[in-house]
Amino acid sequence: MSLKLLELQIALPRTHDFGKITEQLNQSGQIVQHQLAEQQKKQIHKESKQVNKKADSSKVSLQLDERSNQETQQAHHPTKGKIIDISG
Repeated sequence: MSLKLLELQIALPRTHDFGKITEQLNQSGQIVQHQLAEQQKKQIHKESKQVNKKADSSKVSLQLDERSNQETQQAHHPTKGKIIDISG
């Protein structure tokens, strides 16, 4: 099966066009994958900051609880450490 000169003139430019189209399709797939990876990185970074914010707020609430416990203990023993018993 031989190609005539006219058929070659039509077929060769089309193969070049098909090569360009194939390359563009491959690159668009890579671009989409890159965008998805970047979006996933941003989401992970955002989630990690949210966890840190929650941990910080719980830390502050623990410190407030400790302070209130210390105040109640001090109010509960008002004479502790003020009277010395020497009779022993």
